[in-house]
Amino acid sequence: MTTPTFDSSSVTFDSSRWTFDGGDRNNVVLTAACGVFSLAGEAVSIYFSPPKLAAAAGIFALAGGAATLSTSQGQLNAAAGIFSLSGESATLSQNSPGGSSYTLEIGFNLTPLVIIAQPGVFQIQGAPSAITSQGSSSYSIAAASGSFAVSGQAATLSQSTVLPAAPQNVLLLLQGQTSANNTPSPPVPSSPNYQKIGWTAAVAGSHPVASYNVYRGVNGATPTLYASGITGTTYADTAATSCVNGTPGTTAPYYQANSYVYLVSAVDTLGNEGPQSAAPVFQIYKNGFNWGGDFANGETSNFADTSGLPNGSSTSDIKVSMTAQYGETLYYAGNLVTSFNMWVGAFNYLSIDLKTTSANPSFALYALRAGDHSLYDSTGTAYSINPLNYGPAPVVGQWATYKIPLSAFLTDYGPSGAGPPVVQNAFYKFAFQDKTGASSNAWFFDNIILSAT
Repeated sequence: MTTPTFDSSSVTFDSSRWTFDGGDRNNVVLTAACGVFSLAGEAVSIYFSPPKLAAAAGIFALAGGAATLSTSQGQLNAAAGIFSLSGESATLSQNSPGGSSYTLEIGFNLTPLVIIAQPGVFQIQGAPSAITSQGSSSYSIAAASGSFAVSGQAATLSQSTVLPAAPQNVLLLLQGQTSANNTPSPPVPSSPNYQKIGWTAAVAGSHPVASYNVYRGVNGATPTLYASGITGTTYADTAATSCVNGTPGTTAPYYQANSYVYLVSAVDTLGNEGPQSAAPVFQIYKNGFNWGGDFANGETSNFADTSGLPNGSSTSDIKVSMTAQYGETLYYAGNLVTSFNMWVGAFNYLSIDLKTTSANPSFALYALRAGDHSLYDSTGTAYSINPLNYGPAPVVGQWATYKIPLSAFLTDYGPSGAGPPVVQNAFYKFAFQDKTGASSNAWFFDNIILSAT
C-alpha cells in the first residue's frame, strides 16, 4: 500500500489533539485526550501507517481518558476509546509485520457497529451472520452473530446496537364497541368487527423508539405482521371480523365468533425491530372495575375498597360483604366489552387475587352463558368448581393468586353430560359463592385478569 501524504492546505491538524510520529506526516499517530472526528457526505479515507480506514460516513470518537490509535506495529491498539462507524459501508485494511494483509469489509445495513481496537478475535453479535472468505487474507461480514480470528493480527468487532425492549402491559381495551358502555341491545355488539389494544411505551435501546409493529393471529394461527408504523401506544383493529357474535345458533356453542391474538414490537429510528410483546390480557378488575357490574345475590361488593390493603401496587380492591347465607357475586360482562357477551377465545385463564377473613373458607365458582343458561360437566351436573384448588392454601389476612383454566368451567357437555364437549367462549357472567353457610362472612378480590398464559 502506498502511504499518502497529507495536504496541509486542505487538512488542518489541531496540535492539542493530533500528533505525528517524529513530525513525519507519512507516519501518523492519532492521540487525543478528548475529541471527535466526523465523516459525512462522500466516502472519506483516513490513512495511517500502513493501514487504511475508509467509510462512506462515520464518527471516530476518542472520549474519556487519553486514547491512542497506533499503527506502527501493523495493528490497532487503544488505551481507551471506541471508533464508531455508521452509514453504507466501511473497510478496515491492516498489514501484519510479516507483510500479510487482512481486510474487514463491513456491510452496515443501517446497523451501527463499534470497533474496539484491542487484541482478540473478530466478532459480531446480533442477527444471523454471514462470514465468507475472499481469499487467504480477506473476509466479508454481514452484520451478524459469529466470530473468527486472523492469525498473527487480531482485533474485536462487536455490534453496539441495543434493540428496543418489548412493549409491556399489552391490554385489550375495547371489544365489540368503539367506546365504553356502547351496547344498545345486549348481547348484540354495536361494532362486531372492532377491537382495540394498548400498551406501555417500550424502553429504547441504542436509538429512540420511532414506531410499533402489530402482529395478528386468528383462531390459533401464528401471528404475522398486520400493521406497522404505529406512532402511538394504541391500535384499533377495525377488521377483526366477528370478534363478537350476538346472534345465537341453535346448537352449541351458540354464540360463535373469531379469536384474535395481538403481539406488539418496537422499531427504533434506524429501523431495528425489538422483540415481540406478550399477548394482551383483559383486566376485569385492576384499580377499578372494567366489566358491566354485579347481579348481587346475598352480598354487596365495594369496588373501590382500600380497607383490604390492596395487593402489591394496586390502589384499590373489591370488598365482598355477605348479607345472607351462601351469598354470591355475579359479575357480568359490559363496560369495555359487549354487555352480557365477551368473547374470550383468545384467553386461557382467569386469575383472581383473593384474601380471606375467616379460617377454613369454602367457595364455588361457575359461569353462565347468555340467557342465564348453566354449563354442565361430563356427569350432566351444572358446573361448580372449587377455585381454591388452583392456588395455595388460603391464609387469613394474606393475599394469594388463583389461576383457573377457563376450560375448567367453560367446557359444556350439555344437560345430559353426553357431549360432545364445547367450550362456551361467549362469556356472560361468573359467580363466586361462599359455601361455608355463614351469613356475615367477607373477603377481598384484586387483579381479576383474563390471560392467554
